[in-house]
Amino acid sequence: MNLETLILEDGAAPVPLVDFEGGFSRWAYLQGAILIEIDGRTVLDSMESDTIDALWSLVIGDIAELLRSGRSLVRFPDRPYAVGLSLLQDGRIFIDVNGNSRTAALEVQAGAFLRLILKGACEFFGVASAKALTDESGYQRDLRSSLALLGEVEARWGA
Repeated sequence: MNLETLILEDGAAPVPLVDFEGGFSRWAYLQGAILIEIDGRTVLDSMESDTIDALWSLVIGDIAELLRSGRSLVRFPDRPYAVGLSLLQDGRIFIDVNGNSRTAALEVQAGAFLRLILKGACEFFGVASAKALTDESGYQRDLRSSLALLGEVEARWGA
């Protein structure tokens, strides 16, 4: 399983988050994509782009809902894409993707998938906090939430 956050600037090639030299602000509506590959299958790619900080915030909120109720639906903030998540009784998670360039349905080990997603969220909000153009306390809050959820996942499924 692999995950990478890309930043998409007008007319430029996608830039990996770690190489992005610009700044972050909730008011900048910076576009980006969360690339996810599982067992050689592309689940999300740069075609499923959106306002990246809002998308990551929704992802962590929906992971929290998944852990509470066993189900969640990640709706992209400005696009008609969605990713359904359902915890299965055997310790796996069912992922149902309805994106721009693909639909996909697959099952993976829940702990590994959720750790991957939450580590990606921690990375994103850590970089966004460090490169914030203004006082963006929301990035710090989302980083703390991501770390807390990661701790919950590791307590439930192991590190």
